[in-house]
Amino acid sequence: MGERETAVINGELTLYHTRPEDAGVYQCKVETSYGGLVLLEVTDVENYTVVKPSSSRGPYPAPPKTINRDLVIFTSWTPWSECSTCNVVGRRRRYGICYVALTEYKVPCKNGIFEIRSDTGKVLERVNNTAGIYSLCQRKPLQPPLIARETMFVLPGVKISIICPGTTGRDIPVSWRIGNTLVAPRQLDASTGGKVHLNSRDRIVFSLVEYDDANVYSCWQGDILAGVIKLEVSKSAAETYRNRFIFVALIILLILLYNYTRNLLRRILRSSKARVEI
Repeated sequence: MGERETAVINGELTLYHTRPEDAGVYQCKVETSYGGLVLLEVTDVENYTVVKPSSSRGPYPAPPKTINRDLVIFTSWTPWSECSTCNVVGRRRRYGICYVALTEYKVPCKNGIFEIRSDTGKVLERVNNTAGIYSLCQRKPLQPPLIARETMFVLPGVKISIICPGTTGRDIPVSWRIGNTLVAPRQLDASTGGKVHLNSRDRIVFSLVEYDDANVYSCWQGDILAGVIKLEVSKSAAETYRNRFIFVALIILLILLYNYTRNLLRRILRSSKARVEI
């Protein structure tokens, strides 16, 4: 696993922007003791449903459904992310997966308070990690990862999705900039006639790539740059070689035509000169 996936804080492993290659079996180890096995399954499909909270106009998530006395179908939700922007209207999101279980379970909420207690249980120090305050007795907080940079080479006329290649280590919806222009999801869809849109998973989707789409796409979490993708739209090597072959063949044809025309004119001139002498 890379450095992005191995960030461990207070014994908890956190994965940001999970991908299919993150799936597998995880197990923690403390000195010579091993914890239980955790099976992580990453579902990366485009067939998903976008729902909204009760304060919106909907559509709304389905409530738990009891099949019989013991069997229940319900949705397990992740915590809400932070807001994409500050001091203005932004976006928050969370993901839900449908489960079938005998009973519905709930995970207790956690806070970011770190306490140091004496052997008698007296609180010696209390700090709020959520506010960015840490104790000297804690491990140093991890530094944000380096900005991820990628280059995509695609053919014109294909369908692609641009995914943010990096993360700032925070659970904040991604916003995009094309060049230096901030992308507004609704304006992007309207200005391109639906050819390009930003889906609910913060991916820029091109239904049909054109040469004009070649640009630098940067993804941000809040005011912090997370990743940069340079999109290169070019013809395939086969098409390039074919065009070169056609060009060379055309040059050869023009040379042959020029030589044929020149020889033909010489013959005509010689024939005319011979007639004049006779």
